[in-house]
Amino acid sequence: MKRSKQIDSLICGLVLFTTVSCLNFNFRSESALLLKQAQELMESRPDSAMLLLDSIIYPEKNLTQRNYMNYLVVNVQARHKNYLPIDKDTLIFQARDYFMKHDENVIETALACFYSGCVYRDMQKYDEAMQEYKNAQKYVYRTTNNNLTGLIEYNIGDLLYEQGLYREALDSYLNSEKMYNEIPAKQVQCLSAAGRMFVLLNNTDSAIFLFNKGLKIAETEESKSLQSLLTQNLSVTYKEMGRFEQAEKYLKQSFQFNEDSIQLPLYYLNFAELYNKMHISDSVDYYTQKLLDCSHNSNDSNLRAKIYKYLAEYFRKNGNFDKAFDFISNYTNEIESITEFRLLQSVYEVQQKYDYEVVKNQHIQQQAKLQKWLIISLTFFIISGATFTVHSIKQKNKLLKMRENIETLRQMAKDLEKSHNTTLYKREKNFVDLLHQKEKDLRELLLWKFDVIKKAALLTASISNNEKTEQLLKKFHKIVYNETSEHQWNIIQNTFDQVNENISEIIREKFPNLNNIEYRICLLAFARMSVKEIALILHMSPNTVQTYRTNLRKKLEINNPNIDISFFLKNILNT
Repeated sequence: MKRSKQIDSLICGLVLFTTVSCLNFNFRSESALLLKQAQELMESRPDSAMLLLDSIIYPEKNLTQRNYMNYLVVNVQARHKNYLPIDKDTLIFQARDYFMKHDENVIETALACFYSGCVYRDMQKYDEAMQEYKNAQKYVYRTTNNNLTGLIEYNIGDLLYEQGLYREALDSYLNSEKMYNEIPAKQVQCLSAAGRMFVLLNNTDSAIFLFNKGLKIAETEESKSLQSLLTQNLSVTYKEMGRFEQAEKYLKQSFQFNEDSIQLPLYYLNFAELYNKMHISDSVDYYTQKLLDCSHNSNDSNLRAKIYKYLAEYFRKNGNFDKAFDFISNYTNEIESITEFRLLQSVYEVQQKYDYEVVKNQHIQQQAKLQKWLIISLTFFIISGATFTVHSIKQKNKLLKMRENIETLRQMAKDLEKSHNTTLYKREKNFVDLLHQKEKDLRELLLWKFDVIKKAALLTASISNNEKTEQLLKKFHKIVYNETSEHQWNIIQNTFDQVNENISEIIREKFPNLNNIEYRICLLAFARMSVKEIALILHMSPNTVQTYRTNLRKKLEINNPNIDISFFLKNILNT
């Protein structure tokens, strides 16, 4: 019986364990699914996303570690998009540290840093907020996610604006607008913010341009809230310019579009100031009373300061100095609070420090590259020096070989001349045969002569200029064709004319549009000389000769790339 009870207890335990494991697995699967659905709804329906997140039971137990870290980020994201306070959501800092440590998904890491910055901003720790935004920027730049880049830039602009750094805020807003090229509503917000910065910088023309640009987008999207925002900004700008009728027109349009009761104090202040400028006292009194009823409802310290300043001036003009003094005191306290806050939280210094570190790292990388190139250059010069030494030795050996070749050529010239004389003497018996043979021998002699000239030219161009080689060349030229190398071209041209009767004049007449260099290259190409041979004879580089040959083909109108210049000329000249 005891053994039976023990077995039953063991079986019950196994069943209970299996049931609990299955329940845990189901809870984990369901929690992960809810988290995924919340992420998918975040942009379009942040309120629904938040309901899904709130329905996850014990997320720290029913989610894997990575999913739980994602949950912490997404939860702050949902609360932020639903305009709920997030200054107590400090658990997101754990998620930020986790993602920065593992660095597997740059988007997740960028989001964790960005919403950590949003939490710091709600906690009024603006220097830490700026640092987190810059960290988020560092990660998101490694991706192509323009929407997240635009969101980070826009929030950096807001931070700079709250510090009174309007020029820097303007740059961030404009950068953000470029990123939001696929989200019209976000573009309008960026254009509105950038326009306000232009107003604060007294550049009203640029402000009106941006406001109108944003208004066209808002009208296309049929968004009342965005149209209200842009028409209100246009009204304020026209009021600053003294164009009160247009300011009144746009302010009334904005008020009609507005559906947010939080904005009412701002509207009442704008109406009161505008009608005061227009000297319409009844309307001024009406909107001032509206402003008094809701002056303490705004959470914007800058707006409260403007309201207090206006009310103090209003009561002073109406002779109620006690109320004027009270509102002046409120205005002074608000300004002191804003100034003190800006002095304590210098986010611009954080941004500058971060940018300095970036520049410093870039400088270090540049120095490393420079050192690398210096090492490569030094290695190159060492190799070049060794190569030059080897080349000099080879050149000396070539010079010795050239001398042997010259002697051989000279002996060849003597032997050919002797052979030619002997052949002429033996063939005097038959006059007709002699005539034909003489013509043939003359042609052979001329072709031989041209071949010697060509070799001499190539030899001249290939030997380095020094005293010994110059003397050697002079002797060679005198032996070969009894001339100095300066008359080489004339001899080459005469040889052409002897082999092909007046060929140089025919080419000159046939193609009068050729310049002197093109004419010479044409003549040498006719003789089927290569680019390197022509370069050596004319003392040019092969590339230069090739360029001239290209221009020559155009002037000769040789359109087929498979036809060379020699073949073309022989067909044209019928030689």
